Amino acid sequence: MQFNAASGQSNSGSDAWDICYRISGACSGSAPLAECCSSHCPLRSRLHGIRLVWRTYQQLLTKHPWKVQILTAGSTCGISDIISQQLIERRGLTDHSIKRTIKMTTVGLIYVFVLAPCFLAGFIVVTGFLGGLSLEKIYLKLEKNYTNALMSNYTIWPAAQLLNFYFIPLKHRLAVVQIVALVWNTYLSWMANKA
Repeated sequence: MQFNAASGQSNSGSDAWDICYRISGACSGSAPLAECCSSHCPLRSRLHGIRLVWRTYQQLLTKHPWKVQILTAGSTCGISDIISQQLIERRGLTDHSIKRTIKMTTVGLIYVFVLAPCFLAGFIVVTGFLGGLSLEKIYLKLEKNYTNALMSNYTIWPAAQLLNFYFIPLKHRLAVVQIVALVWNTYLSWMANKA
């Protein structure tokens, strides 16, 4: 049996979510797949919800790429706090601190809107100064490269962190971040030193 990711169907005609549900052990295995994995299946309903959220996110990303990437990067801290409170601390919904989540989201947005832009501007200015450029040439370099560098930052880091936290085991995450940082710093070096 082969699965077609584009259609969500296997070549046998069974729905991929049904197969997932059967494999998860939620089905007894005695009923036919179509009966076992009916529309009232709790796992199927959750997976459908995740699929709907992902599809909506992709549509918004297509219509407003920079806005969505910036908000994604900024909200990562808030989402991380929710994961921490629910999966690590196991607080449950009744003991979830919304104030703490809002505080962490605010920190993420401050980083995205204040610290990252300031760091990149500072990086371009300092590398220009250390490279012996005049203030006029530094300003021109800043004018030419800043926006592209900032948009690249908003493109690379949220995606890298999302993939890192979702797919990479904890013991390998630092190595992955360091590899992405190596690529990012190579880009910054090239950008700061190109004519």
